[in-house]
Amino acid sequence: MKTELVPRTFAGCLMAGMVWSVVSCSRQPASAPVLSRETVAVVDHQTISRAAFQAHLARRGKTAQTSEQLAAALDEMVRTEAIYAKAKAAGFDTNAAVQAAIKRLIAAQYQAAQLPDAGAPPRVSDQEMSEYYQAHQAEFTMPEKVRAAIMFLKVPGKATVEKQAEYTAAAESALAEARQLPSTSAGFGALALKYSEDAATRYQGGDVGWLAKNAADFRFGPAVAGAILALSNPGDLTPVIRTRDGLVLARLMEKKPASTRPLSELKEGLAYRLSRAKADRREAEFHAAMKAGLNIQINRPLLESLARAAAEPRPPGLPGATAAQTASNP
Repeated sequence: MKTELVPRTFAGCLMAGMVWSVVSCSRQPASAPVLSRETVAVVDHQTISRAAFQAHLARRGKTAQTSEQLAAALDEMVRTEAIYAKAKAAGFDTNAAVQAAIKRLIAAQYQAAQLPDAGAPPRVSDQEMSEYYQAHQAEFTMPEKVRAAIMFLKVPGKATVEKQAEYTAAAESALAEARQLPSTSAGFGALALKYSEDAATRYQGGDVGWLAKNAADFRFGPAVAGAILALSNPGDLTPVIRTRDGLVLARLMEKKPASTRPLSELKEGLAYRLSRAKADRREAEFHAAMKAGLNIQINRPLLESLARAAAEPRPPGLPGATAAQTASNP
């Protein structure tokens, strides 16, 4: 009896062990990766290889030497893989915004690989700067400038003919006194206080500062500016000039002829400008090469209709309505 019981017991145990083994194996994913000598960790079905881990350490730019530091670095990768696994399971990888971001990233990485020097400004030689300087002399030429003083006598718009004659006589008297000023005196001096009604300059002898040739924004108008620029020597006077608001006479104080800045003063700015132009051309050529051979079609009518729709005012309260539109339609 005992000799028969032992084999049966052994056979029963063996059978139970085989069943447990089958049950245990059925609980493990059939394709789950197995840790190997070159696998640092496994997250779900994704392995983290030795090479990937070492690349991660290099990207971090930190030296991990202790077990704790290595474990912390690995945990970063594990967390990323875990989040990615959950996000993918939720279908987040099919999200349009995510796919667009991935597309942009791939395009940017590819462009960086094809243009490895894109981050460094292209070098500009002295010859290139010299050639550009010679071809664009007018760009670096300072126009003629004059410094002048003025006296302004206001004439009311409704002044009678007799009153206008009185104002003109006063201006001519001021001009006669100005002719007696020594050529070395700056501006009109005390005469500006006596005659001028321009509050901004009368306390400074009438000094209006520097005026460049062809200046269109001179506050006394182009006729006065032209008369001042026509003067030749310091101390020269313009005749009395009638403007919309009154009478003006001017005196030349200083004159600077047109001058061209030397290349030595411009090298730094020119180098930057030409370098940027080179970089822009290089990028434009790359983009043109990327488009070459591809079937690219633009729906211009649709594009124009979208532009028109964006420009049209929207009713207040609707998305896209401006604050000004809403305020104007309470």
